[in-house]
Amino acid sequence: MLLLPFKIQLLLIFIGSLTLIMFYLNVFFLGVQDNKALTTANFFIQIIYIVLVVLAVSLFIKGLQQMQMIRQKEIAQQQFFDYMQALEQVNTDMQKFRHDYINILMSLQDYIENKDLQGLQHYFYTDIMQMEQQTLFQSKMIGTLENLEVVELKGLLSSKLLFANRLQQKLVIEIPQTISSVRMNLIDLTRVLGILIDNAIEASVEIANSVVHVAILHSHEQAVVIIIDNPLQDANLNISTIFDYHASSKGEGRGIGLVNVEEILKNYPNVTLNTRIDKQYFIQELQIF
Repeated sequence: MLLLPFKIQLLLIFIGSLTLIMFYLNVFFLGVQDNKALTTANFFIQIIYIVLVVLAVSLFIKGLQQMQMIRQKEIAQQQFFDYMQALEQVNTDMQKFRHDYINILMSLQDYIENKDLQGLQHYFYTDIMQMEQQTLFQSKMIGTLENLEVVELKGLLSSKLLFANRLQQKLVIEIPQTISSVRMNLIDLTRVLGILIDNAIEASVEIANSVVHVAILHSHEQAVVIIIDNPLQDANLNISTIFDYHASSKGEGRGIGLVNVEEILKNYPNVTLNTRIDKQYFIQELQIF
């Protein structure tokens, strides 16, 4: 539920009270229309009322715009915090790796001295690589975000990398070109992408060795294309019904996200969402012109 600031609430009360007063004044003046002075007074009162209402509505709109700006700044700060948290996590993991580096080398000594190449290969790929590849992968993924100059999106993707990591789900992000701006309100865009990426991650968790891909590209001029794909478990999924309320393959009461996406995108004639299935992959392509 949206809670309006106190000043805006007072403004709405003022408009309502003023309208109520004008209603009773008009009822009164209807009975004395023959009095020229009162009719003139009524005319000027109506003019003053209109001016006050226009002024009040202007202040109301300005207040809502300020609320929107504050909300956007809060989201930007939160997304930046998420990005910094992801960097801190990767840095901590890398420090652990460096700390264990000497110990890891020492653990190889016996295999080398005994010329046990087969045992060395098994130990290296089964134990060492399995233990450290997630840290190296996370570091690489955070590095790919350098081409993304939109802080809100950088923070969102960082938080999704951490979310996927907690679920032990591989998430690959590709941003080959510099993305400095997007022609869409960033609050709405982060909401849409958050839903789409969460859906892709949650749908892939139960599929062995699955990978979720997110790519952000420039198509032409300033147009941006965001592609999200994940392996599909249900080959018979009907994509014509996934935007229906409560339609979900993830359980009862969880099919609201895509409905919200559709409602948000209705406000953007320059944005299209294409959904398709290709070779057992569920693909969502968001085009922002």
